[in-house]
Amino acid sequence: MNKATYNLIVTILVLIIVIGGGTLLYNSLQDRVSLSTPETTVPSSEQPDESVTAPLNPAPDFTVIDSSEGVWKLSDFLGKPVLLNFWSSNCPPCKAEMPLLQKAWETYGDQIQFMIVNLTDGYNDTFASAMKVIEENQYTFPVFFDTDSQGAIAYSIYSIPMTFFIDENGGIVGEHLGMLNEQTLESGIQSILPD
Repeated sequence: MNKATYNLIVTILVLIIVIGGGTLLYNSLQDRVSLSTPETTVPSSEQPDESVTAPLNPAPDFTVIDSSEGVWKLSDFLGKPVLLNFWSSNCPPCKAEMPLLQKAWETYGDQIQFMIVNLTDGYNDTFASAMKVIEENQYTFPVFFDTDSQGAIAYSIYSIPMTFFIDENGGIVGEHLGMLNEQTLESGIQSILPD
């Protein structure tokens, strides 16, 4: 086999891999609901009964620990809406949105479960550095630690901050990549508040 034929075969294989990967990524992203995409809703009287208990886009379950090393699962909060936020103490946009999360917690903390999840891998972020941010700013919202990357893997976290809005039935209603602003946060919260 000459060099030109070999290069052609390699180029074709690379293109097949890139196109296949792009197709998989596109299909994966189509399954997620974005806050910026308007949703078409069916009046509740026309929806089948199972739609109430079986979310169309179920939130993956995962396990984290709290600051007292208590073990929690997302599914522990089924029956209550959840604001799920992934962050790191070395991420400036993550820290910049925390005052908004604190304000939202003070307003909606009795109606919504807040899961502010630190990506505590022990290298890029540690329990101590995360707690320093929380304590120095006197944040009181619930903070959890993803010490074994279960949450990061389950939610395919590739960039932070990343926020998910999960309804009381455990379905992802919306998500937001990047720093939240007040309007986006409020819109997401309103989308999961019970009627």
